Amino acid sequence: MVELTPELEKRLLMIVPLVVKWIEKDKKLKETEIQTFYKLYADIYDWAKDATYEDLMKFNKKYENDKHYEEYFKILLSPKGREYSKYLLQLANEWKPKFVKFSQINE
Repeated sequence: MVELTPELEKRLLMIVPLVVKWIEKDKKLKETEIQTFYKLYADIYDWAKDATYEDLMKFNKKYENDKHYEEYFKILLSPKGREYSKYLLQLANEWKPKFVKFSQINE
């Protein structure tokens, strides 16, 4: 499993507003969107493919009372947000085998 380092946590926090928009719209990601996300956030995708639902909830709970992210994490921790989190983890597991790691492109 990819370790959730402080740097990776910062990158995860960067995408929280985007994920909350997806939750609010109940967005089902298209193949091209998943591929683009992977290209931009390969490190997050690599972490998510091995992360459990509990790992994700642990991360979410860590920031639920943060003054900058509190409103976002209320949505992430809502029943709808929890279901969407499961959907995203499922996508990470299903789509990962179809991609070459971004870091391997220049090898």
